[in-house]
Amino acid sequence: MKKRIIVLFIGIVFLFSFPNLIHAGKTRGLTDQTITIGSIMDLTGPASFIMRGTSAGAESYVKYINDQGGINGRKIRYIVEDNTYQPATAVAALKKLVYRDKIFALCLSGGTVCVLAMADAVKRDDVPTMCYSGSEAVYTPFRRHLFSAQTSNERYGIGVAEYIIKELKPKSPRFASIYQDDEFGKSGLRGFRKAAKFYGVEWVGEKPYKRGALDFTSQVISLKNAGANYVYLSSLIREGSGILREAKKLNWHPIFSGFSGMSLGKLFELAGDSADGFIGSRDVAGWEEDTPGVRKIKETIMKYRGNLEGMHSHTNVGWELTMLMTEGLKRAGKGLTTDNLIRALESIKNFDPDGLAAPVTWGRNRREGAIGLKLMKADVANKAFVPITGWIMPELKK
Repeated sequence: MKKRIIVLFIGIVFLFSFPNLIHAGKTRGLTDQTITIGSIMDLTGPASFIMRGTSAGAESYVKYINDQGGINGRKIRYIVEDNTYQPATAVAALKKLVYRDKIFALCLSGGTVCVLAMADAVKRDDVPTMCYSGSEAVYTPFRRHLFSAQTSNERYGIGVAEYIIKELKPKSPRFASIYQDDEFGKSGLRGFRKAAKFYGVEWVGEKPYKRGALDFTSQVISLKNAGANYVYLSSLIREGSGILREAKKLNWHPIFSGFSGMSLGKLFELAGDSADGFIGSRDVAGWEEDTPGVRKIKETIMKYRGNLEGMHSHTNVGWELTMLMTEGLKRAGKGLTTDNLIRALESIKNFDPDGLAAPVTWGRNRREGAIGLKLMKADVANKAFVPITGWIMPELKK
């Protein structure tokens, strides 16, 4: 009798455990027909103008791939969450995507401060992630799950400084920076300041502002009084445009420069003629460029959305990063796991994303995918950015 009770008890335990055992044998986010991929972007906050367009590029690439038959027999199920450019919101969005939507990976994780806020959870929950971030802090120190294909803001700062010093050859340059007071902004500040020190250029100051700020009077007055004549704006387009307008209002006319988050056509709308002469930089082809890669993006978006409203150069970034994620998925094969996806992404060497950006290389201990950029000057009269360099590689060793 006692033996029967024990056998019955074991049977009941097994019966109730069986579904969990079956579930444990599955990989989160995968079925025989689908791969669930997430994206966490600013859709309503201060960087939403940029990230909505970026997300549209990613979503259109997913639809394009699915129409080609998907990845190794699986279609991509794509889910986007809004992080409002706030770290706490980003962490909550990741939790929802992992535990409710059961994502396999993140093809876009937008905003440096948001990526860093999620870094521990991404590792704990085993989520391979394509970072949409402008700072080397996402891969320094090394984080196995985080992949960056974009040139860092630090390298932008170095590249712009080297162009000023070597090509413009100013007689008495005095460098300074106005930067967003977080890791994204500090990255560009580090690069510009590091180049100034390396090349013996006088550094006259740096002034931060809080993310989402609207008033830049004190920063402009301080650096104007310091005599700065070359100023790197480690800023996104809304705040950067405000700085340019304030500088003109206070009759201060240094040469302003900045990274790709300011080098968009929207600058002419937000900054007006204050943008004239601004030196912009990009690590991806411009939306206005007539190249096969850009034409393909525009044709695809027109097919699925019916218009190109709200699209810009960072739409190309969304397309590029999703292309890289799907390349990893293809290389990982049908027996897909998060571990072999990571190893597949690490196998990518000198990958050409249809000419949209400089070649991308990762490796077992490398997560910085690209280091190239190109510079252009804002032409307010024609509301266009005019290229002033081809692809350049910052020479100063970080």
